[in-house]
Formats: sequence, structure tokens, C-alpha cells
Amino acid sequence: MTIDNSQNVGIGTQTVRALLDVVNGINNTNADYAYEANFVGPNQVNNGANIAVATNDGQAINLGGSIALGGRYSSTGQAHFAKIKAGKENSSSGEYGGYLGLFTRVHGGTLTEHIRIAPDGNVGIGMTDPSVSLQVASG
Repeated sequence: MTIDNSQNVGIGTQTVRALLDVVNGINNTNADYAYEANFVGPNQVNNGANIAVATNDGQAINLGGSIALGGRYSSTGQAHFAKIKAGKENSSSGEYGGYLGLFTRVHGGTLTEHIRIAPDGNVGIGMTDPSVSLQVASG
């Protein structure tokens, strides 16, 4: 582990390029990075860098990991503007089928799911239960 003069932390690298830089493989030192966190996987054969985001809740429908994205909206406030969520399809024990949901929010509102990719690959826009390959809610 390396902590440089700017207090950036590197794990698996001595050339720290971000606030947190985790490298499991060859560190591409020629790349131009301006991120707070950087993850480099061992090789592309294994799909590159992988980050697992999961909940440890009891099994239940719609529970799963999510990544919220946001920032400041005033000098004192910040909020999540959008979210990507992986949710469990059902609450049946031993089943792990899941969906991917994309959420955004309007000013004064809450994060709302607008696009869902169902476990069978069907995509719903404005709905959470698409029954065909691409389905758009009316209205």
C-alpha cells in the first residue's frame, strides 16, 4: 500500500493516480486519470476491473446493490441526482434472478425508476414490468 504526499492511497501500485487507486494487474501509467477512485483489473479476459456492490438484507423482492450519483445543488446542500440499481426479481429462497433499474429525480421529488432491464432482457421505459423486448409506457 502506498500513501503519497497528497494523501492519495494506492493498493497494488506505487504510482498513485487518484484519491484511491486499486491495481490488480498492469498499471497503465500513460492514461490520463482525473478520478477520485480508479480500479484496474488483472486482465480483459476476466472482464477487467470488477467492483461488487451488494446489500446484506434478508432476501426480499427489489433489494440489491445500487450506485447513487449526485453532487451539490447549492452552497450547503447536496443530493443524489440519479441511481443505478440491481434488484432481486422475487423473494423466493434460492433464486437470484435480478433486474437493472435506472432512476432520476426532478427538483423537489424522489429518485424514480424510469428504465428497467428485466432478467429476460426485456426493456421497459416508464414501467417496471416489461413483457416484450422493448416496451414504452403510454401517457
